[in-house]
Amino acid sequence: MNTQRLHFIVPFLLLTILAKGQQRPPSQANLIEKGQITGTLLDSTTRQLVPFATVALLSENGTILTGQTTTEAGNFTFAGLAIGTYGIQITYVGYQPRTLMGLVLTASQPSRALGSLLLRSESRQLNEVRVSTQKALIEEKSDRLVYNAGSDITNKGGTAVDVLRKAPMLTVDVSGNVQIRGSASIKVLLNGRPSGLLARNLSEALKMIPANTIQSVEVMTSPAARYDAEGAGGVINIITKKQLTGSNGSMDVTAGNYVQSLGGSYGVKREKFGLTFSGNTNAEREKSIIETTRTSLVNGQPAGELFQRTNANNIHPGWFGDLSMEYAFDTLNRVNLSISSWGGAWPTSNTGYYRFRNAENQVTQDYNQVVNQQNPFGNIEWNLGYTRTFHKPKQELSVLGQYSYTFDNSHYASDQFSLTNQPLYRETSTNRSHNPQWTGQVDYVHPFSRNGQQLFEVGAKLVRRDVRSLYEVHTSQPEDITFLSLSVDRSNTFTYDQQVAAGYASLKLANRTFWTLQLGARLENTTMSGQFVHTISPFGFSLLTSSPASSWRSS
Repeated sequence: MNTQRLHFIVPFLLLTILAKGQQRPPSQANLIEKGQITGTLLDSTTRQLVPFATVALLSENGTILTGQTTTEAGNFTFAGLAIGTYGIQITYVGYQPRTLMGLVLTASQPSRALGSLLLRSESRQLNEVRVSTQKALIEEKSDRLVYNAGSDITNKGGTAVDVLRKAPMLTVDVSGNVQIRGSASIKVLLNGRPSGLLARNLSEALKMIPANTIQSVEVMTSPAARYDAEGAGGVINIITKKQLTGSNGSMDVTAGNYVQSLGGSYGVKREKFGLTFSGNTNAEREKSIIETTRTSLVNGQPAGELFQRTNANNIHPGWFGDLSMEYAFDTLNRVNLSISSWGGAWPTSNTGYYRFRNAENQVTQDYNQVVNQQNPFGNIEWNLGYTRTFHKPKQELSVLGQYSYTFDNSHYASDQFSLTNQPLYRETSTNRSHNPQWTGQVDYVHPFSRNGQQLFEVGAKLVRRDVRSLYEVHTSQPEDITFLSLSVDRSNTFTYDQQVAAGYASLKLANRTFWTLQLGARLENTTMSGQFVHTISPFGFSLLTSSPASSWRSS
């Protein structure tokens, strides 16, 4: 019996050992038990695929484990997952979020295909959408460089002089004189138009324009044929800020020991009508002490020496105002009217000491001098323009009419005293001048391409100026310092008339990124006549000039 039991137990043990020997290792079993979750996203309404949506894999308790975006076919796949319970969360802009929990992966069913998952669109009513951006401080265009002064917060409280000092290729000295790459042969425009404000005395005019009213400054070193010949060295176009839709206003105050200003602006813009007003009043103080010594030489030997010292302490008040109105008949036709006025009184009074020594180094003359000089001036300027645009981009017809009237008066009194304060000599002078100017201009721009890279421009311009200046000088007599008589040889009346007629055309060819070619021609006829009424007979002449212009720019 023991032998029969042994024969039964031994084969059973061998079968058991063989069965255990054929079992897989635990690591291999785990690899086969790892699974995946797949699915496809569809729009619930259109049944279109939803690509690039965000799908997050969640743990059983809702913790995010990993995430991915759907493919262009709207598919997603999470592979290599351990056996367990998962969830997914789907989000995409414009659709309602969707979450699925309780996705169980087992050893017998390690893969879970969710099939097509529908996403419902989400609609929201937005109260307001604002898109804001900021231009680069310096922009390089095909025919000009643009300094966006409105994007520079450091321009608060300054004047146009401070703005031009920051513009590329411009140099402005301490007196406000402007040059382009070392050339003073420049033309300065205000909003693309010539202005009597800038023509009279540029350095003084720039001091009256507040910096915070300037949107940008355009610097053109190769101006097109449409610009006047006096801008041979370059053209500067100062563009002021435009009114946005609605109503707004601002006020600026600047206080200092040398500069004070008070200015403000207000604007209203509706669908068809817009109105903008800006004004500024300022006062600038100038102090100076100047000493000079001049030695006269005869055959290389000193023949005399003049020493002079002057002291000046002046305050220059001024004002500037601009009223602009625009009305749009429709989307293609609009008319605009602007009225500008500016003026001030720029005194140049000073006190001085003068001394002259002869060749023997003896003082032969010395005296004190007091000069009181005033220069009241003013201008009013009217601009009426019509612009017709077309459905083709950059195609435009514009007509401009301008009238400006400038008065520029000056008077001074100069008194000389001995060092003991005795009156020696007195001189007075008055100069009354006025300058009305009429301008008419027509321009047409025709693009040959939809992107405006190829343009043809043609136009004509007429200018008429009438200048009249009456100046008189009165001087004292040695026998009676208080009696003043007219100095005939230093007094006169000057009249001057000028008419300019110009026609011009230009062609601009540009590649979007590599090069720009600009060709142009200008034909200009200038007729001038003038007369010094009391001394010189009338004179006059006519000048016809033609000037081809071309520029090439590559990048």
